[in-house]
Amino acid sequence: MLKRLLHHDLWANRRAIDMSRALPEESERCRKLMAHILTSKKMWLGRIHDTPDGKLDSWPDLSWNEVEDLLAEMNLAVPAYLDSLTEDDMPRVISYVNPKGMHISVRLGDILTHSMLHGQYHRAQVASSVREAGGEPVMTDLIVMAIGELKAEQGG
Repeated sequence: MLKRLLHHDLWANRRAIDMSRALPEESERCRKLMAHILTSKKMWLGRIHDTPDGKLDSWPDLSWNEVEDLLAEMNLAVPAYLDSLTEDDMPRVISYVNPKGMHISVRLGDILTHSMLHGQYHRAQVASSVREAGGEPVMTDLIVMAIGELKAEQGG
């Protein structure tokens, strides 16, 4: 299921960036939300692997080019990491210190599930921002992706 959620997350992030960048004028809010979604994903990988990325600021002010670069990086890193795991890895406890200095311990499976679902909330904010800027939001729901996949499989 995590791999399915990841596939949706990658698809939805691409659509959210594309609809944001199609606006006649740049939406700073859309850019910052997409930077947050992707930087948070990189931060979680850093926490899992206990690297300096685990201490990233999850609300960086990135340019659209930097957001695109981060999308490409996460589109490689996250699937590769998931492919390296088995079900036996999911209950493993990951410990880290959050930005407020609190020591946190949580299961790997819960981190990965959160990471896949986290973007959904913020992509809804992106869609609202696109509408407020006069654009037309695109659907990023999993069911929309699934319907499109089935149509493609059936040749339609």
